[in-house]
Amino acid sequence: NSVTSIGERAFSSCHSLKSIIIPSGVVSLGRVAFYNCSSLSSISLPNSMTTIGDQAFLCCKSLDSIVIPNGVTSIEYSTFGECFALKSVTIPNSVTSIGDGAFEYCSSLNKVVCKAVLVPSTTANVFRNVPTSSAVLYVPDESVDIYKYMDPWDDFGTILPISQLPTDVENVQTIGGMDPSKK
Repeated sequence: NSVTSIGERAFSSCHSLKSIIIPSGVVSLGRVAFYNCSSLSSISLPNSMTTIGDQAFLCCKSLDSIVIPNGVTSIEYSTFGECFALKSVTIPNSVTSIGDGAFEYCSSLNKVVCKAVLVPSTTANVFRNVPTSSAVLYVPDESVDIYKYMDPWDDFGTILPISQLPTDVENVQTIGGMDPSKK
C-alpha cells in the first residue's frame, strides 16, 4: 500500500506476465513500464493514477482492452502502440491531449469511448494504421458534431453519442475483464 509510483522499465519485457492489478494509491506509471510484455492480457489501473508514461504499454501484443483512469490528463507518445489485440479503449473526460502514435498499429481496435466533452488535442498519427473506418467512436452526446469534423476523429466510420453505448461496458473500471474489487 505504500507504493505510489511504478518506475521506468519496471516490468519491461516480462514475457510471462499475464495480468496485474495495480493497487489504489499508485499515481504514476513510468515510461516503458510494461513495454514488450507480450503475454499481458489484462491490467487494472487505479483511479488514483494521474500519469502514464510514454510507451508504457508499447508492444503489449495480448492486451485486449483498456480503461484509462479519470485522473489521467494526457496519453503520451506511443503509450499503446503495437497492441495488436487491443479492441476497446475508454478515454476519460480528464484527458486533454493524446500524443503522436498513442494507438498506432492497434489493428484490432474497433471501439473507442472518449468521454472528453472538449476534443483532446492530437496529431494526425494518433491512430496510424488502425482500421478507424470500420471502428465505432462513442463521445459525449453534446460533442458528436464537433468530433465529426476534427482530425483524426473524423476518420472513424461511425461516431455515436455515449448514450447509445451498450451498458455492459460503459461504467466498468476494468481492463481485460478483471474487476479490481474482486482480488
